[in-house]
Amino acid sequence: MITIYKRELKSFFITSTGYVFLFSFTVLTGLLFYFGNILTRYSDLSSLYAMTAYIWILLIPMLTMRLITEEKKNGTNLLLASAPISDEQIVGAKYLAALSLLIIALMFGSIYPLTVAVFGPLYLPEALTGLLGVLLYGAALIAVDMFVSSFAKNAASAFALSLIANLFLRFAGLFANSIKFAPLSYIVSLLDTEMRFNPFLYGQLSFASVLYFILFIFVNMVFTYMAVKNGSRD
Repeated sequence: MITIYKRELKSFFITSTGYVFLFSFTVLTGLLFYFGNILTRYSDLSSLYAMTAYIWILLIPMLTMRLITEEKKNGTNLLLASAPISDEQIVGAKYLAALSLLIIALMFGSIYPLTVAVFGPLYLPEALTGLLGVLLYGAALIAVDMFVSSFAKNAASAFALSLIANLFLRFAGLFANSIKFAPLSYIVSLLDTEMRFNPFLYGQLSFASVLYFILFIFVNMVFTYMAVKNGSRD
């Protein structure tokens, strides 16, 4: 599993995907921080964290679009299936590689609360809670995007499908409210990631939301494992 993890993490930088992801994240969040906090001398980072969720929606498909599809395209999924490593470990290693890059991006983003702390008051628990929410939200999108991309035939279609899935999850609450059929509306509302993400923006450590994201990640990882397992049999 460690070997697969290292290979996937290294591949992000061999293909330049990792550099593009980190550069895009730094530039976009930097601009948001500059216009939303520096120019206005506003120490509250909740708006920055809220917009980071939309940045994840756009950028995370970049991380996941090749994790499964490239194996199928190159035929290396069959080699992995015959290797002395389980499908669960393969999926877990790929997920952890993408998650590691997301954490690196957040480490770069830690300069924003540090900057606020240097030049003004910073409520540390609120800032840390916001970062936790951003981390959980991004981790959840990685999981669902891996699952969605497992049905794609190439990286471009995997990116498109993942982007659509991310947008649907973001606005699932609106979709649920517009559905008149109560059982279906309830099912769609369970996918409302925005409702679970919002408490973190207000400095609320919601254990219900933490549990939701953990279960969300677990379920999608199981689905991805099933898709990979079925694919390796084809």
